[in-house]
Amino acid sequence: MEESRCFAYWGSRSQSIADVGRQWAGFIADIGRLNPALSHWFTQGKKRYRLDKPVDLDAASLTARLEAGRHWSDATIEEPQRYIIKELGFSDILVNNPQLDVAMALQAGAYDLPKTLPLNSCYLEFRDPREDTTGIYDPDMAFNLVKCQITHWNPDAVTWENRPWLYLQDPPDFYPIVGWINYFKNVHLTDVPIGKTIPFNEGTIIQTAPHYQDVTDHMITTLHHHLLANGTLKPIR
Repeated sequence: MEESRCFAYWGSRSQSIADVGRQWAGFIADIGRLNPALSHWFTQGKKRYRLDKPVDLDAASLTARLEAGRHWSDATIEEPQRYIIKELGFSDILVNNPQLDVAMALQAGAYDLPKTLPLNSCYLEFRDPREDTTGIYDPDMAFNLVKCQITHWNPDAVTWENRPWLYLQDPPDFYPIVGWINYFKNVHLTDVPIGKTIPFNEGTIIQTAPHYQDVTDHMITTLHHHLLANGTLKPIR
């Protein structure tokens, strides 16, 4: 096993920085209530952790961080004046302290993207469960974290994934994959070959196994093939 990510992603969505700042503040407040390890965050620096610079987590402060995370054009001889590329949105990365080793990355506000550019997303990255000290792999806590992702970001899909599962499925560009706990918007399933389904919001949560460590490669490939065949897994743009 290795580190995992609770990954929410959605397609083209033009949003103001202020709106996303408020969403992000609400998301952080909720996950912080869920688990104290997710209640404090720091700036990512050259040494990854900048523990002398805790991040203010109110909406205005997070909005200012996103403003600094806008994407700018390169200066050229033809166009020496740099400008904001609005359709690329804005992004930021925060980290927890080294003992807990949790990272959070947000990319939002992107729209009308070329097919070569990544989607909007928010993910939290956690240590290998054998090294984790946060308790985040507790099934109830993990399930509630996925629900927080859904509630605050209204994503097209959420997957609790890791790299080996990604390589196992080898998805085409922009296709979601399956992992431990999954959510698909506008999909209503009651019968899957692996795991259980739970209706939630505008879609369905699929929990592949009760515990993260119980998930096998066979479970992943079986569920992946089933959801690919029934059209649940489709490109998100």
